[in-house]
Amino acid sequence: MEQSLRLREVVPAGVNNHKHMTHPVDFFKSAEGHPYWASYDFKPTSIDSPEWKNEVLFISYRKKAMVDFMKEHYNIELKENPQ
Repeated sequence: MEQSLRLREVVPAGVNNHKHMTHPVDFFKSAEGHPYWASYDFKPTSIDSPEWKNEVLFISYRKKAMVDFMKEHYNIELKENPQ
């Protein structure tokens, strides 16, 4: 789940708007979406990863990737909500 700080191509608003109406796997496999694969952070590295087929796994994967990134790059640690 390594993330790096790098300049990314900006995803045009129209493409990003179209993406939200399409399953991510379908979007990234399409001719329109494939070029933007590297522009999105905190996603499973393979389009065939099981996380893409299960929203609970996907959210868990992204949460862990984001928390790990904040810890590594900004020394920020999140604490569990006691409620």
